[in-house]
Amino acid sequence: MKKFVIILLASAVIFSAFTSCSKKNKSVNKELTSQEILEKAYKDSLEAFKKNTDPSVPFLAAAENEKLNENEKFEAYYLAAYVLATYEEPDYDKIEELLTKAYQLNPDGNFSENVLKLSSQIKKIAEIDQQEKQ
Repeated sequence: MKKFVIILLASAVIFSAFTSCSKKNKSVNKELTSQEILEKAYKDSLEAFKKNTDPSVPFLAAAENEKLNENEKFEAYYLAAYVLATYEEPDYDKIEELLTKAYQLNPDGNFSENVLKLSSQIKKIAEIDQQEKQ
Protein backbone atom coordinates (compact mmCIF):
# COMPACT_ATOMS: atom_id res chain seq x y z
CA MET A 1 0.00 0.00 0.00
CA LYS A 2 2.81 2.39 0.86
CA LYS A 3 4.40 1.81 -2.55
CA PHE A 4 1.13 2.74 -4.21
CA VAL A 5 0.80 6.00 -2.30
CA ILE A 6 4.44 6.87 -3.01
CA ILE A 7 3.94 6.16 -6.71
CA LEU A 8 0.85 8.36 -6.84
CA LEU A 9 2.53 11.14 -4.88
CA ALA A 10 5.44 11.11 -7.29
CA SER A 11 3.04 11.11 -10.21
CA ALA A 12 1.13 14.03 -8.71
CA VAL A 13 4.34 16.06 -8.60
CA ILE A 14 5.03 15.25 -12.24
CA PHE A 15 1.41 15.86 -13.15
CA SER A 16 1.40 19.29 -11.49
CA ALA A 17 3.61 20.49 -14.34
CA PHE A 18 0.76 19.56 -16.66
CA THR A 19 -1.63 22.18 -15.38
CA SER A 20 -1.68 25.32 -13.28
CA CYS A 21 -4.48 26.84 -11.28
CA SER A 22 -5.56 30.39 -11.92
CA LYS A 23 -6.43 32.91 -9.24
CA LYS A 24 -10.04 32.81 -8.12
CA ASN A 25 -12.43 35.45 -9.30
CA LYS A 26 -14.46 36.57 -6.29
CA SER A 27 -17.43 37.66 -8.38
CA VAL A 28 -20.58 36.06 -6.99
CA ASN A 29 -22.77 36.40 -10.08
CA LYS A 30 -20.16 35.19 -12.56
CA GLU A 31 -20.27 31.64 -13.94
CA LEU A 32 -17.25 29.57 -12.98
CA THR A 33 -14.47 29.06 -15.48
CA SER A 34 -13.06 25.60 -16.04
CA GLN A 35 -10.06 26.36 -13.81
CA GLU A 36 -12.36 27.65 -11.08
CA ILE A 37 -14.37 24.44 -11.35
CA LEU A 38 -11.19 22.44 -10.78
CA GLU A 39 -10.15 24.70 -7.90
CA LYS A 40 -13.54 24.16 -6.29
CA ALA A 41 -13.12 20.40 -6.74
CA TYR A 42 -9.75 20.58 -4.91
CA LYS A 43 -11.37 22.50 -2.04
CA ASP A 44 -14.43 20.26 -1.87
CA SER A 45 -12.26 17.15 -1.95
CA LEU A 46 -10.28 18.40 1.06
CA GLU A 47 -13.56 19.01 2.89
CA ALA A 48 -14.68 15.48 2.03
CA PHE A 49 -11.49 14.11 3.59
CA LYS A 50 -12.25 16.07 6.76
CA LYS A 51 -15.80 14.68 6.85
CA ASN A 52 -14.57 11.16 6.03
CA THR A 53 -16.65 11.00 2.86
CA ASP A 54 -15.58 10.00 -0.64
CA PRO A 55 -13.01 12.61 -1.74
CA SER A 56 -13.28 11.64 -5.41
CA VAL A 57 -16.86 12.89 -5.82
CA PRO A 58 -15.93 16.57 -6.43
CA PHE A 59 -13.39 15.60 -9.10
CA LEU A 60 -15.88 13.27 -10.78
CA ALA A 61 -18.46 16.05 -10.86
CA ALA A 62 -15.87 18.38 -12.38
CA ALA A 63 -14.94 15.77 -15.01
CA GLU A 64 -18.57 15.67 -16.14
CA ASN A 65 -18.77 19.45 -16.54
CA GLU A 66 -19.03 20.48 -20.19
CA LYS A 67 -16.85 23.55 -19.61
CA LEU A 68 -13.75 21.44 -19.06
CA ASN A 69 -11.60 20.59 -22.05
CA GLU A 70 -10.08 17.13 -22.50
CA ASN A 71 -6.89 18.02 -20.62
CA GLU A 72 -8.87 19.36 -17.67
CA LYS A 73 -11.12 16.29 -17.64
CA PHE A 74 -7.98 14.16 -17.76
CA GLU A 75 -6.75 16.04 -14.67
CA ALA A 76 -10.09 15.60 -12.88
CA TYR A 77 -10.19 11.83 -13.46
CA TYR A 78 -6.54 11.46 -12.53
CA LEU A 79 -7.04 13.40 -9.30
CA ALA A 80 -10.18 11.42 -8.46
CA ALA A 81 -8.05 8.26 -8.71
CA TYR A 82 -5.29 9.89 -6.67
CA VAL A 83 -7.53 10.89 -3.77
CA LEU A 84 -9.18 7.47 -3.73
CA ALA A 85 -5.73 5.90 -3.39
CA THR A 86 -5.07 7.98 -0.30
CA TYR A 87 -8.49 7.27 1.20
CA GLU A 88 -8.80 4.81 4.12
CA GLU A 89 -9.65 1.69 2.11
CA PRO A 90 -8.72 2.20 -1.54
CA ASP A 91 -11.16 0.85 -4.09
CA TYR A 92 -8.62 -0.48 -6.58
CA ASP A 93 -11.20 -1.31 -9.23
CA LYS A 94 -12.58 2.23 -9.16
CA ILE A 95 -9.07 3.72 -9.19
CA GLU A 96 -8.18 1.65 -12.22
CA GLU A 97 -11.45 2.64 -13.92
CA LEU A 98 -10.73 6.34 -13.35
CA LEU A 99 -7.20 6.05 -14.68
CA THR A 100 -8.58 4.27 -17.74
CA LYS A 101 -11.03 7.12 -18.33
CA ALA A 102 -8.18 9.63 -18.00
CA TYR A 103 -6.06 7.67 -20.46
CA GLN A 104 -8.90 7.38 -22.99
CA LEU A 105 -9.31 11.15 -23.01
CA ASN A 106 -5.75 11.68 -24.15
CA PRO A 107 -3.97 8.44 -25.15
CA ASP A 108 -1.20 10.35 -26.93
CA GLY A 109 -0.65 12.97 -24.21
CA ASN A 110 2.54 13.62 -22.28
CA PHE A 111 1.28 11.81 -19.16
CA SER A 112 -0.64 8.97 -20.81
CA GLU A 113 2.25 6.53 -20.54
CA ASN A 114 2.53 7.32 -16.81
CA VAL A 115 -1.19 6.66 -16.37
CA LEU A 116 -0.82 3.25 -18.04
CA LYS A 117 2.10 2.39 -15.78
CA LEU A 118 0.12 3.44 -12.72
CA SER A 119 -2.82 1.33 -13.83
CA SER A 120 -0.55 -1.68 -14.19
CA GLN A 121 0.99 -1.06 -10.77
CA ILE A 122 -2.46 -0.72 -9.20
CA LYS A 123 -3.37 -4.17 -10.47
CA LYS A 124 -0.24 -5.62 -8.86
CA ILE A 125 -0.83 -3.81 -5.57
CA ALA A 126 -4.46 -4.90 -5.51
CA GLU A 127 -3.34 -8.51 -5.93
CA ILE A 128 -0.79 -8.18 -3.12
CA ASP A 129 -3.34 -6.49 -0.88
CA GLN A 130 -5.84 -9.26 -1.60
CA GLN A 131 -3.26 -11.95 -0.79
CA GLU A 132 -2.39 -10.25 2.49
CA LYS A 133 -6.06 -10.21 3.53
CA GLN A 134 -6.42 -13.96 2.96
